[in-house]
Amino acid sequence: MEKETLIIVGAGAAGLMAARELSGRFDITMLEAQAIAGGRIESIKVDGHTIEAGAEFVHGDLPVTRKLLKEAGLAVSAIAENMYRKVGDELVDDTPTAGWEEMLEKMGSLKEDTNLRDFLDRHYAEDNSTALRQQAISFASGFDLADAETASVHALYKEWSAEEERQFRVVNGYRGLIDYLRENCIAAAAVIRTNATVKTISWEKGKVTVTLASGDSLVADKILVTVPVSLLQKTESVAKISFTPSLDDYEQAAAEIGFGAVLKVVFKFKAPFWEKLNGFIFSEEIFPTWWTQGLSAKEWITGWKGGPEAALLSSQDNESLLDLALASLGNIFDLPVAALRDLLEHAEVFNWQHNPYSRGGYSFSMVGTEAARQLLNEPVAQTIFFAGEALYEGPCPGTVEAALTSGLSAAKKITAASLR
Repeated sequence: MEKETLIIVGAGAAGLMAARELSGRFDITMLEAQAIAGGRIESIKVDGHTIEAGAEFVHGDLPVTRKLLKEAGLAVSAIAENMYRKVGDELVDDTPTAGWEEMLEKMGSLKEDTNLRDFLDRHYAEDNSTALRQQAISFASGFDLADAETASVHALYKEWSAEEERQFRVVNGYRGLIDYLRENCIAAAAVIRTNATVKTISWEKGKVTVTLASGDSLVADKILVTVPVSLLQKTESVAKISFTPSLDDYEQAAAEIGFGAVLKVVFKFKAPFWEKLNGFIFSEEIFPTWWTQGLSAKEWITGWKGGPEAALLSSQDNESLLDLALASLGNIFDLPVAALRDLLEHAEVFNWQHNPYSRGGYSFSMVGTEAARQLLNEPVAQTIFFAGEALYEGPCPGTVEAALTSGLSAAKKITAASLR
């Protein structure tokens, strides 16, 4: 008996995880628009150090991620979780702003969801709440890449009130996990085609025809689409996929899921002028958040800017962004930019908004996102399925864990549909 045929669009974490699960049951072809698999996971080696251009942290004892890392023989190391904040002329231990816990209680008691801006305007409009408002908005944009004008208070509460867990890095980079999944898929006879941009998906129940930018076409019984949700929204990207017949409800659902911007810079200096500081540093600078890379890579430091302001800055060229990042770092440590340039040995800028196959960092929940996710997690005529970190409904949004879990969930649905 011949296997059913399945096309998977996107060879990121979600697509590869689904392919690994389904390779024994289906004849699988994966179509990846970029030159290599991995999606928003990209590890770069420089001077023996691993730079993570995209996903970097393992946020706690995540069941799917940690199990896979162990299976692949990939080590993790705990990161330093010391937190500092620039206040006036000093770097001090970072502590929650007064009233933070009370604010979380109010967020948790909110019966009807609203966006963060409206919530703060309603409950914290007084002058003496300015610092709390600023911290909430900064945390939403910096950590969640969320826009306060649209971000769901219910979703933020669920995430912010969760018990904090220890964070880790994959010692030699997340690329090892992608390579492991990719090798598993190839060993199970899945075909992975790179530089294969999908333009149209024509479908009827039990059959899809995929047309590539090259003009090639492929036919299969089912299809799993794992591209970033930004590419399912109305967009001018070269990676935009058109469906025939159209899936207007699904496109509208995709538009109701937020997708945040992020800028990431990585510097190597001749010596670590941050002295004994090891961990995360927060500030009000243009690049507000920085973290060190640990004692084994003490000359390296990473800068981060997320959310709407990152989107506005993303149109600038890399050299301009480097200037802004160096100025931010100089202001935090009271050092002239010229001195930093003399110490600088290597610099990288990662502007994910310029990547046409992602157009940003990762998803966040808006008011209405929960219903949108539910629709996107429902297959179309048991023929078209969707997966990706934006469709994940658990406690770890915007993570590799979210993508892997979504891929597993989609694999189960596809298997169930094939048994009917």
